[in-house]
Amino acid sequence: MHNPRRAGCLFTFLCALPTAALAQEPPSLPPPPMYGAPASPQPDPMTDPGSPAYAPSGAPMYAPPPYSPAPVYAQPPVYVRPPLPPPRPWGFRPQLGLGVRFVGAWSANAYSDVGQGGVAGDLLFRVHPRLTLELTAAWLGTTGTSEFETAYSRSDVPFTFGTRIHLGNPAWLASPYLALATGGGWARAYTPVSDEFGFLYEVTDSGWFWDGQLGGGIELRLGRHFALNLDLRLASRVRVDKQPRLEVIDYSGAAVPILSHQLGAQLHLGLAAFF
Repeated sequence: MHNPRRAGCLFTFLCALPTAALAQEPPSLPPPPMYGAPASPQPDPMTDPGSPAYAPSGAPMYAPPPYSPAPVYAQPPVYVRPPLPPPRPWGFRPQLGLGVRFVGAWSANAYSDVGQGGVAGDLLFRVHPRLTLELTAAWLGTTGTSEFETAYSRSDVPFTFGTRIHLGNPAWLASPYLALATGGGWARAYTPVSDEFGFLYEVTDSGWFWDGQLGGGIELRLGRHFALNLDLRLASRVRVDKQPRLEVIDYSGAAVPILSHQLGAQLHLGLAAFF
């Protein structure tokens, strides 16, 4: 015969069994897998002498800052004055020029001394900073004062080839130079004479001459294209033709040619334009 008390206890246990199973917590999940090498344990600065911050007992602990490269600062710019440029070389190129000169002259020959004035035209070749060539044609005639004092008239037409040798720095505004020239020319002279009856009449003679000049002066360069020049030259003329010389009786009673060798000086004032 069944025991009613045992049956009740069994019924109560069976009823409580699902409730206890529900109240039980589910098992925890396993930890996630780890990838890579595990971090090495850091040394304890208090006990491990291998720690950079280790300090003995009683000493303050020093923890170095994290490593960083030393900062690099750019040097401030230093102003250096640039060197002065070298002097600009005087630019030169050969030039062709045209010039005109006003000439005043004084000369003496066997018959008389004479003053002359005239004009000259120049064809110039500036071939070097220190060298200018000149090709000159000129006309010279006696002045009115000279003709009145000596009753002697003379005309000269010289053609000369010369050179001007510049002595100073070619870049100077005022350039001194030596002048040399030589060539030939034609001349004619007139003078009155009296015959045995006391009548005056004019005689004339003409001939060819060698002309030589030597002197010096200064050239004022007004830029590359214009120049003024002033020079003084000794001038000599030697008669070279073989024609008979016309001679007259001078004041001393001697027979002298009216057109012969002469020696004198010339003053030149000129203006030139170069291209």
